[in-house]
Amino acid sequence: MTSRRIESLIGVTCVAQVRDNATNQAVTGLTGGQRALIGLTRRSGEYQWGDDSPLEYAAWAAGQPAGDQLKCVATNEDGQGGWGVASCTESLLFVCSGIAD
Repeated sequence: MTSRRIESLIGVTCVAQVRDNATNQAVTGLTGGQRALIGLTRRSGEYQWGDDSPLEYAAWAAGQPAGDQLKCVATNEDGQGGWGVASCTESLLFVCSGIAD
């Protein structure tokens, strides 16, 4: 998947926006602790959600964020819900958000 494709997915809020600890734990459970992209990217030096809202809640793993070249963010960097930077071209799981019936 190309970087543009990832950004396109994030732009339509397909990728979950993890704005609190409860959501972070839910995503961790859904992915079984495997690394998965969340809807957070670094643009113009700042981390923002796909809807352009600023980062207000973060769950960075120890030593993260690291790697100035990496623009996407994945959860479960530490296998326990901690976030880490990822390549947007890396093949990872992702979790979509939606409205429950």
